[in-house]
Amino acid sequence: MTVALSADVAEELIFFAGWPTALRSWAITFTLVMCIAIPISLSIGRTHLRLWKAKQLVNQQLDALKLAHDATEKAHKLADSLARHDVLTGLPNRRVFTEMLEKAVAGVNRGHKRCAILTIDLDRFKPVNDVHGHATGDSVLCEVATRLSEVVRKSDTVARFGGDEFGIIVDFAPSEDPSEVVINLCNRIVECIRETIVVSDKHINVGASVGIALCPTDGAEPETLLRAADMAMYRAKQGGRGRYCFFQQDMETELLAKAALEEDVRQAIASEAIQPHFQPLVKLAANSLSGFEVLARWHHPTRGEVEPETFIPVAEKLGLIGQLTYSLLRRACLDARDWPKEITVAINLSPIHIRDPLLPVKFLSILSETGFPPTRLEVEITESALIDDLPTARAALQALQDIGIKISLDDFGTGYSNLRHLHELQFDKIKIDRSFITSMGTNSDQAKIVHSVLELAKSLGMPTIAEGIEHSQTVKDLMLEGAEFGQGFFFGKAMPAEEADKFVKDSMQRVAPGSAA
Repeated sequence: MTVALSADVAEELIFFAGWPTALRSWAITFTLVMCIAIPISLSIGRTHLRLWKAKQLVNQQLDALKLAHDATEKAHKLADSLARHDVLTGLPNRRVFTEMLEKAVAGVNRGHKRCAILTIDLDRFKPVNDVHGHATGDSVLCEVATRLSEVVRKSDTVARFGGDEFGIIVDFAPSEDPSEVVINLCNRIVECIRETIVVSDKHINVGASVGIALCPTDGAEPETLLRAADMAMYRAKQGGRGRYCFFQQDMETELLAKAALEEDVRQAIASEAIQPHFQPLVKLAANSLSGFEVLARWHHPTRGEVEPETFIPVAEKLGLIGQLTYSLLRRACLDARDWPKEITVAINLSPIHIRDPLLPVKFLSILSETGFPPTRLEVEITESALIDDLPTARAALQALQDIGIKISLDDFGTGYSNLRHLHELQFDKIKIDRSFITSMGTNSDQAKIVHSVLELAKSLGMPTIAEGIEHSQTVKDLMLEGAEFGQGFFFGKAMPAEEADKFVKDSMQRVAPGSAA
């Protein structure tokens, strides 16, 4: 090891030619004269020291060396502690957890004991950081660490992996029932994390999803056990959060299938294998075509037809929903560009799109590239997309309306209905969810809901679209109630561009003056 002296200290020193080759070098730190038992190298390549100061230092050699040794030892201990413990919570980190797990597994494999691995992921933690800031989030993590440390036994190991993930190693005595011990512990964990956390007068509520892997039942290697516990934890989240779940062998198969689907979705989006299909929108009174809704359709060579309910959430999880939507929009605009100017095209937006600050720019770019008029484009957005951040949604939708794009409120009445949304966001149309339309003929309550929505829209001067129409009687009932537009299998299924093009031509011929009835 070499210590380089600063220039001002170097200038204080002179070369002493008679000093032994194996001399012990000295350093001056601040106003103290201290002994450092390591070589000192100066920028000019020589060892510099005044003889009188050397003599002075020799008399203090033992005390100085002890001071330097103590400081070095403390620094080493601090560095070791930082390397092995989480700085925020003080808990052991993943490195220590892995070491302890290896020892525990080795003991199990020798037949000396049994153990369990618990992985814990906090529920609803991300909104804490987003809404209250990372300082509050850090305080929540520290409180969670404290609570976990209080509910485990002294023989157990609690660690923080990072983020909002924690791990626990549970050792069992020969007389203990592992399942009983773990169930009791998990119940305590779920309950203690569920209790409100108060940070600077803010009341924070999070939860915990816990995955459990037993050794040697679920594996005899540390990596295998951690993987099993993680799979169980994700199953716990899927089951409703705030709960615990033991690893089961079918989880491995499910995880592999999930990974395969994600890879297939990734490739399908990259290759544009997911195609835009067009479902007709009809003016009910005139029974004439008014436009199409663009729907994503994916035919996989081995999976067959994959439902949007399957691949859309995967695309969102992979962060590819934007790429998919803009690709569908671009191709739909090209397909519909030469249709009559009164034929509109509607496309759905997810909450992720609404939070994209470049949303209007991307739409303008696609419209400019394809030559599709913005006045022929409509955007459909669900009520749930508005709940998280109403100001952001308002700004995004207003920007689209400013360039001539119309906005429809989709799935109106399905659980988040709020008249304030209709007033503040100034939608151009209201779309009544299919769940009300399909049963309005047989369910009087559903029929009343449809009637109320149509009356509300009429009072606000907003056109309405009824989706899910499958029978002629439904068309008659809706027309009597004042619905203006309809969509559903009664008028036509979602079809590829070639069929939609023919559908448009046939529709235009039916309404052309002098055409055959």
